Parts: sequence; C-alpha cells; structure tokens
Amino acid sequence: MTTKKGMRGVALDGKTLRFTHENVGLFSQAGYEKLLNLDRINKGALVEADVLMASYLGNADILNLSLFYGLLADQPDVKSKDMEKDIKDISSMVDAWTEAGHSLLDLRRKIIEAFKLATDPSSVVSMLESWRNSDKQAEAESAIEKAIAEERIERTTKILKEAKTEKEKAKKTLTSPSPDLPASS
Repeated sequence: MTTKKGMRGVALDGKTLRFTHENVGLFSQAGYEKLLNLDRINKGALVEADVLMASYLGNADILNLSLFYGLLADQPDVKSKDMEKDIKDISSMVDAWTEAGHSLLDLRRKIIEAFKLATDPSSVVSMLESWRNSDKQAEAESAIEKAIAEERIERTTKILKEAKTEKEKAKKTLTSPSPDLPASS
C-alpha cells in the first residue's frame, strides 16, 4: 500500500491504483453506460461503483474502466478525449500483466483493495484476511485433490502391472508343452 497526499493506493507494476471520490463517480457512470451498451442491464438500473466491483469486474470492459479510473488520480493530464486510447493502453497493460505470469484474480483483488481504501477503508484489513484464508483453504483443497489423483494413478498403475503379469502367466501356460504329452520329433 502506498500513500500520497492523504490518499492510500495500491502498487501495480510501478504505478499506483488510487481512487478519488470524483473518479469513483466517473467510473460508476462509465460502467453503467458500458453495461447499457452491452445490453447487460436495463436503462435506469441502479448500478453504482460497488455493484460494478462486486458483480462486473470479471467483464473485460469493466476491468479496463476500473483500471483507467484507478490510475487516473496519478495521471491528471489524461483528458476524456484521450480516453479511448488510454483504455486500449490499459488493455495492453492487462495483457502484459497476465503474460508476466500474474493472475487476473490478483489484478482484480488489487483493484478492489484500492477501491475499498477510497470508499470503505475500515473494511480493508478484514477483506485482506478473508482473501488470505480463502487462498490457504484453496491450497489445502488443491493439495488434497493432488494427493487423491496421485493415489488413483498409483492404484491404476499397480492394477495394470498385475493384469500384465497375469496375462504373461496365462500366455506361458498356453505356449509351454505339457509334461504329460510326448515330445514331437
């Protein structure tokens, strides 16, 4: 977390995500208009910034808008006429983020953290703790699933080896001459 002029932000690849009250409103309006254009909501629907963050951050357009407005506080020279170009730059930034091996979940979490620092700072500590607990639980579940998968592979391999051994025994029994039969000349 970084601070600037009494505002807190979240570091993101050399930049700082920092929402201001004004940018939250602009993000809310831009998100509403984007969802309306995509026919995801009806005209007049109540779609505030909190709703956008909670329900629509998985949408690439809303993700890009949230990044644009989150980074806007540190780029005061950006004007609305350049917004289309800047949104494309944001999209490239998201691509670079994922190509660097980072997850979109981590990016969304950074955006939400920066947003919550501006809109509900008292909830941030518990939210971060909740994410840590969720990650630990997911890791434990993944480890269990991996162990189960490895055990299944081990059992399957054992069964296949036993079947192969039985097949070879049966083959030897069929091809070896019986001691009761006279040898042919």
